[in-house]
Amino acid sequence: YSNTPVGPQTSHGGAIATFFDITTSMAICACDVPGWQSTGVSRNLAVTYYKPPVEGDAVIVEAEVMSIGRSVATVRGVLRRESDGAVLATCHHDR
Repeated sequence: YSNTPVGPQTSHGGAIATFFDITTSMAICACDVPGWQSTGVSRNLAVTYYKPPVEGDAVIVEAEVMSIGRSVATVRGVLRRESDGAVLATCHHDR
């Protein structure tokens, strides 16, 4: 999704938040901890935007599970431009 109808087509912040929500939730599922087999419901998703991805940019979304307990998990996410590794956005996700 794009923010602008003309000029450089940049990604909408809501689309970036969705990328983070899905990616960080799947990272939790991949931990194979009992009780965390589904993507569940987010308690908090805070995204910080640094630079907008532009149409045609290949990006990499990284997710690192920082902690996982019986009822709360915390994941950190980073969105990078593939060509130069520039950090475009970060997130903190509690689920």
